[in-house]
Amino acid sequence: MACVGILDLFSGLHAGDIEHHGLSELQKYARRFLPSYNEEAIAVLYNCFRHKVAHLGHPYPVFDTRTKKKDFTGERKLVGWQVNATRRKPALLLKKLDQPKAIKSAPRKWNVSYDHAMHVSVRQFASDIVESISGYLAYVRNDTGAKRRFEKCMNQYFAE
Repeated sequence: MACVGILDLFSGLHAGDIEHHGLSELQKYARRFLPSYNEEAIAVLYNCFRHKVAHLGHPYPVFDTRTKKKDFTGERKLVGWQVNATRRKPALLLKKLDQPKAIKSAPRKWNVSYDHAMHVSVRQFASDIVESISGYLAYVRNDTGAKRRFEKCMNQYFAE
């Protein structure tokens, strides 16, 4: 959750608004400072982990992309997930399964399956975020508009 929170913060700083930003700003930040990251994987991360953990305390056991039609196009995906502490690249990998799998922790008589798996490698994700912040700070130092947006966010955050 700390990784997602920091990424959310820096996407808000990049957008110039730390209070009212969302997935599109996160994807813009990732396009510029995490270019190897897949936009769809970022959307799953945001919808399944950031939003649900921030507001409910736990992610979906299986995330249905159909519930967020504005963030996902194409085929419906039922996404299960696995989080590990490795340095595997890519840090976020959304993979289609050959066959749907049932989640093992579902209550009896409540069959829940997923056809895609989201693999999150926390150590690599954290490392990639640190690198992205270095890139963002260099951008702020050299771009007048970025400095202005950063200053606006600092005024929001430290408002009296």
